[in-house]
Amino acid sequence: MRESDAISAAPPRLIADEVRAGTLAVIEFAPPWLRLNYGFIYLRDRTLSPAARAFMAEVRAVEAEYVHVPANRRPVRRAAGVEAP
Repeated sequence: MRESDAISAAPPRLIADEVRAGTLAVIEFAPPWLRLNYGFIYLRDRTLSPAARAFMAEVRAVEAEYVHVPANRRPVRRAAGVEAP
């Protein structure tokens, strides 16, 4: 991206150093139709690894940066082994 005039989307955490250094510029883009939709799928009656739980927490933290998520929001189980964000 640095050697071109292209644009791209990236989570702020990934480009924070470049933005601070001035090598990348941020163009605000928040259309109302842009939404995050995801879920976590795992085997029923299996314990998730610490890494999997950490990943899920990180995904939720990134979502909270972009979308208003109530502080008391809990994951909702839709079916065995399928968890909504």
